[in-house]
Amino acid sequence: MAKITFDFSEKSVNAAIKQIKKLKTGLTTSVSDMFLQLSVEWIKKRAIFYLQVSKNDLSLMQEIANSFTVTALSRYLYKLENTHEKGAFIEFGVGVVGQESAHEEASAVSWQYNIPTEKKSADGSWTFYADIGTGIDVQDKNREERIIGGENRPRLKIITRGNEPARFMYQAVIDYMHNGEYRAIYKMALAMVWGS
Repeated sequence: MAKITFDFSEKSVNAAIKQIKKLKTGLTTSVSDMFLQLSVEWIKKRAIFYLQVSKNDLSLMQEIANSFTVTALSRYLYKLENTHEKGAFIEFGVGVVGQESAHEEASAVSWQYNIPTEKKSADGSWTFYADIGTGIDVQDKNREERIIGGENRPRLKIITRGNEPARFMYQAVIDYMHNGEYRAIYKMALAMVWGS
């Protein structure tokens, strides 16, 4: 911590006041920086927690958990994003099943659930294929699967009507804001900068 000394002359007191104001500005900036860094890290960890407790394929959820990036766009603006190709599908859900329990922010980002394609049946189901052991982005309860291809190259044929949203990012932000986690993080930032 900085040390400010002065005597009781007007010039010395004014110099001390300037030093205190400068110190206050520096500490406020440091607290703000620490608060942002801790907040982004907390939201990321909470989102990973929600991925891990979702009923989706665990290996795929781990891949998605490993795909978070944090970027400082400016001094007071950070971006936390998930760059996995299936991250958005897991967050918002897909198909008829996803639409039945639509994500709270789906309309805000113009998310479309049951996009008509020539591959879909009248009931909204579609078929896709995956190698055995590959992480599948549809919960077990929302799919039918069969092994095809014989002994030389067995694969899974999967029929689904979609998947519910996992809401891992949304729920992490809700916890941060509505459960008051930001208060505890701010206190932690203060303690780290000012000392406990």
